[in-house]
Amino acid sequence: MKFNELGDTGVELSAIGLGGHEYFEGGVRGFNPDEREEAVTPGLNLDGYGGERRLEVVRTALERGINFFDVTIDEEKDALGRNLETIAPRETIYVQTRPAGMVYTYGNHNEGLTEYDRLEAEVERVLGLLKRDSVELLNFGFEPGALEHNDEFFERVGENVDRLKEAGLIRFACADAQRADQYVAAIDSGAFDSISIGFHMATPEYTEDVLPAAKSENVGVITRAVFMKGALFKMADQAGIDDLDSVARASIRWCLDHDAVTSVIVGVDTADQLDRNLAAVESDGVTDADEAILDRLRATEAYRERVH
Repeated sequence: MKFNELGDTGVELSAIGLGGHEYFEGGVRGFNPDEREEAVTPGLNLDGYGGERRLEVVRTALERGINFFDVTIDEEKDALGRNLETIAPRETIYVQTRPAGMVYTYGNHNEGLTEYDRLEAEVERVLGLLKRDSVELLNFGFEPGALEHNDEFFERVGENVDRLKEAGLIRFACADAQRADQYVAAIDSGAFDSISIGFHMATPEYTEDVLPAAKSENVGVITRAVFMKGALFKMADQAGIDDLDSVARASIRWCLDHDAVTSVIVGVDTADQLDRNLAAVESDGVTDADEAILDRLRATEAYRERVH
């Protein structure tokens, strides 16, 4: 495994991190559009997460040197907590997670992120699920309306970050936005140690402003959606590429080839699938074979639709 420093924190994260999504019949459970609100309801914990297959995925991740895990909904937090308790890893690990019902488009303009008592109580609740003493990276995902509604949003969040750190409840704060200008504003605010960004070969615009800003200010960059929630493989189908593992690895290497990127989060269903993805770090940088694959993907209608 390769490791990169998270900004200037002195902490090194594995170049590939493991996402918390589990795959059930019909897709990723908990993200059914008809159950959108329920998916982020604090305390709602559906059965089925963290079973033997997932335990083997987490165990394999640890054995391969992955030290960074990302979980979102309560089911994933609880599952990771149980799995780690069972495995009892010897090495230090780092977990990124989010306060339920306060981030992205949930909540009233993300007001919960600016209210310390409410945020503190939520972090303590999350720690109970994770069975950890502190959250290594707390993700502050905010919508455009948060900044428009409250011109002191970053100031208030920054104060809360400092208080949570002083209380030992979190180690680092991560900003998660929806537009490039919002990421740059978050970086410039000085409130965050890292950003979490949906960065992949169909979002080259982030290389123009966001990644250079993060690099300049020593802010870590954690990327997600490297497979574009399955759209990458639709491109492969249109391009006539049958070796999907090579497509996945090319996409991962494309992300890691940007020196501002700290870690790429991947979602997998099985331990074997994880191993195939991890082969991406066996090569330094994008290979000629990768470039040929990426060029074929860029020529597809699915890619053009994604970019435009």
